[in-house]
Amino acid sequence: NNNTYVTGWSSSYNFPLQGPLQARLSGARDAFVAKLNPAGNALLYSTYLGGSGVDFANAIAVDSSNQAVIAGDTTSFNLPATGGAFQRSTGGGQDAFVARLTAAGNSLSFLTYFGGNNTDHAATVQIDPSGPIGIGGGTLAANLPVALAAQARIGGGQDGFVSKFNPDGTGLSS
Repeated sequence: NNNTYVTGWSSSYNFPLQGPLQARLSGARDAFVAKLNPAGNALLYSTYLGGSGVDFANAIAVDSSNQAVIAGDTTSFNLPATGGAFQRSTGGGQDAFVARLTAAGNSLSFLTYFGGNNTDHAATVQIDPSGPIGIGGGTLAANLPVALAAQARIGGGQDGFVSKFNPDGTGLSS
């Protein structure tokens, strides 16, 4: 609908909010998601998204229902992971996360952690027209969840990863 979607992070206590899912900064830095009108001069929604740690949103995509999907990184143990999420709690250290906001931006369709017992980083997100959500990034975790892996184990140091989630965030998709 020619709206503009923006994501990132903020440590500001007075970040401009409009109909927020989360109305207050929860940690030192929280991710944010904002939707602007086609002219770019009015917020349709703007919200923080984070927990008590440090949260970054690094990528955003919008599905055919105007729902924003973001991918990022977190050190928070208390992100609002949704019921049925693929990974409801942190794997340890810094994890990636994937979240889909409703079109109004005031609630989550889903939020899932994605990570192992070391540092995991989500750098990109893409939505397949048939519904699955792909993320890509890097990991230092030997136990990052994998499915149908071309390389099932970490090769050493930091490895890249590409993962595809079901449209509802409940599992890895084939």
